Amino acid sequence: MSIITSSYIALTGIANPHVNRVLPNAYGDRSGTNYLNPAAFALPIAGTLGNVASNSVAEPGTWQFDMAVSRTFQLREGQRIEFRAEAFNVEQLPHGPE
Repeated sequence: MSIITSSYIALTGIANPHVNRVLPNAYGDRSGTNYLNPAAFALPIAGTLGNVASNSVAEPGTWQFDMAVSRTFQLREGQRIEFRAEAFNVEQLPHGPE
């Protein structure tokens, strides 16, 4: 997830700029009500951009993996066919309010 602010503090025309991370551990107890530690983030100084990169904080209950499956079938001597399937960035996202 990306940690941003709606305050127009950067004075650069960038909407929703990133904030600064001021503590090394950005997480609280990782429960549903205290997943992130709010004290780990602060607004950047006016006219500057924050130091938190996009998607640098893991969301609760997410995982991601890449996979590939292939199979070669021998048709005749000297002839074969290969079936291949690949999936990248397969991920499970947390369920939000519905």
